[in-house]
Parts: sequence; structure tokens; C-alpha cells
Amino acid sequence: MNEQPVIMVQINDPQWTWEVLHSACALARACDGRVSLVKMVRGRHDTYPSAKLGLLQLDEQDRHMLQAYADTVTDYGVACDIKFYPCCDLFGAIAGAADQVGAETVFAKLPHSMIPFWADARFEVLRQHLSHQRLALYNKPVEVRQ
Repeated sequence: MNEQPVIMVQINDPQWTWEVLHSACALARACDGRVSLVKMVRGRHDTYPSAKLGLLQLDEQDRHMLQAYADTVTDYGVACDIKFYPCCDLFGAIAGAADQVGAETVFAKLPHSMIPFWADARFEVLRQHLSHQRLALYNKPVEVRQ
């Protein structure tokens, strides 16, 4: 049995998330895949057992945005799930979350740095790390040819 390819979208600031979400949905539709929306939650793995992650208290705005993202994915005719992933270091959490959801493609955004080139350098290191696992990493929308 072949599993559907998984396109992971890290939920970040709304403008960026909306931009890449449409690319992720088009890509998932083109490859008969599904989208996994991943929200990073501050904390360590041992402080958030997976059973407790689903019980997190989200504010009304977060719940509304998560539902809007999920509705958009289903409007594309693509399966969707929402996951929460504990995060102390976003760099490591993105790789860990991608592994946990079985992603083949990841849309993620690292935070800006006061050192101008640092965020770009870290993104490139993460991209190289994930490419060894045969995962594609993007930090902006991509064009999908059907």
C-alpha cells in the first residue's frame, strides 16, 4: 500500500502562511498528497507528551486561523491534518516535525536574526540537512506545474 505524499506547512505569521499554503495545496493536489499543518509550541519534548499536545488551550484567534487554513486545504480537495510539535529550537523542531509527519516537502520559515546573513545561513543548513533525508525545504511559495 502506497501512502500519500505529505506536504508539511509550518504555521507561522499569517501572511507568510497564506502565501505558502496555496503552493502546498497545489503541490499536494498535483501529487495526490495531503497537507499537514504544524503549529510549533514552545517547550521541550518531555514537557509535552503527545497526548497533552491535543489538549492545548488555543485562543480564539488561533482556533479561527487553524480552521481557516484547514478549510482552505479541503477547498483544494486535499486531505489535511493539524499537528502540534513542541519546540525549544525551531531549527531542530522543523526537522523533527517533518520526520514525525512523514513529510516529503516542507514549507518552513526561520525567525529573522539581528545578524543579516544568519537566518539565511541557518535555513541553508536546514535545507542541506533535510535534503540528506530526501526532503525538499522551501521558505516561499513555489510554482506548481500541473
